[in-house]
Amino acid sequence: TETALNETTAQRAALIGELPKQLLALFEQVAKARRGVAICTATREGLCSVCHVRLRPPVFQQVRQNDSIVQCEVCHRILYYVPPPQPVTPPTTVTS
Repeated sequence: TETALNETTAQRAALIGELPKQLLALFEQVAKARRGVAICTATREGLCSVCHVRLRPPVFQQVRQNDSIVQCEVCHRILYYVPPPQPVTPPTTVTS
């Protein structure tokens, strides 16, 4: 609905205001060059999820830390990493 769109647009504007200008410029430059897709994940196998090129091991390690801006060396998109979910261990039952 229009109300939801207006709220989302306001939230986006507030977030943009908090970003460093250099980072916003990088995002806009990549988005313009890559048809609006400036950010993508690095897969658990160490691949860019969009261009599917294997990241060099030091680059992949840097992406996995999620504490700096790292770009794919091929498509130049900004990469982030989603760690795998922790395995759920069933509760142990006590038998007597």
